[in-house]
Amino acid sequence: MIKIIILFTLSFLSPIVFGSAKVCLVDNEIEIKSNLIFYGSKADRSIAQKCAFEISKMFNSPQSKVKIGGKEFKVKFKISYQVESEKNVFKSVNINQRVENNYIRIEDEAYNNDWKRSNQVLSGNTGFFSTKDGLGDSTTCAHEYAHGLGLDHYDERGIEFSKNLRGDGQPGIMASRGYLVDPQFQYDPNARAGQAGGTLNPALRKVIPQDIVDLQLDRLNFNPYNGCSQLGKVSGFAYTKDGESKSGNSWYLFDAFDHLISSIRGNESQPTTCN
Repeated sequence: MIKIIILFTLSFLSPIVFGSAKVCLVDNEIEIKSNLIFYGSKADRSIAQKCAFEISKMFNSPQSKVKIGGKEFKVKFKISYQVESEKNVFKSVNINQRVENNYIRIEDEAYNNDWKRSNQVLSGNTGFFSTKDGLGDSTTCAHEYAHGLGLDHYDERGIEFSKNLRGDGQPGIMASRGYLVDPQFQYDPNARAGQAGGTLNPALRKVIPQDIVDLQLDRLNFNPYNGCSQLGKVSGFAYTKDGESKSGNSWYLFDAFDHLISSIRGNESQPTTCN
């Protein structure tokens, strides 16, 4: 009976919210906060750190500014990370109350028939990253994180952007494998465009100012009491090892209670912030 009362108290008094980033106006900065929760058989602290630091470094590199309400704010990404057990992830994914939490499974590859490469739900907080994509060294983590923030390969009409970026110079973070780019951004600068070695080397992508503009931070609705908003929406699931989506089991009363007790006792890992 005690377990049931506690669970229902949590359910009614604490609204469940999801997203991929918490966005807050703090002094002269607009802070975009994300906490990356890595899990899976290939998730360890080393690869989690590399992935998180890649995201932090790349998204802060443009040193962008945005005007909101006539005031200019410097855009600052604050990325933290932790490694968690699969059991804890599936217990917590449905009772998560931190907007910035992202649940990212790391495996060698997904065996799902639809995809085998890294991916993150568009405007969602759930991802599946493949070690075969050179996580932390290839810009893949930053590219997939951008999907979680809402950036896509398609415009608002569902029409795919041009895959021919020749003449545009530096490719942005949303340029994808197979795109045609200027020779210096190809796998082989001497290869003919579109031929072997003549397409985008994803390791040469960068987060460019236009990528930050495309987040449309100036169109967010900020809470007048705490100055915060969010990027992203409900995903409400995590991935199995095979790449299948699965809702968390937190609505089972005993699992939810056990998760609460684990949190109180400090049995879960704590986030580390990228400096």
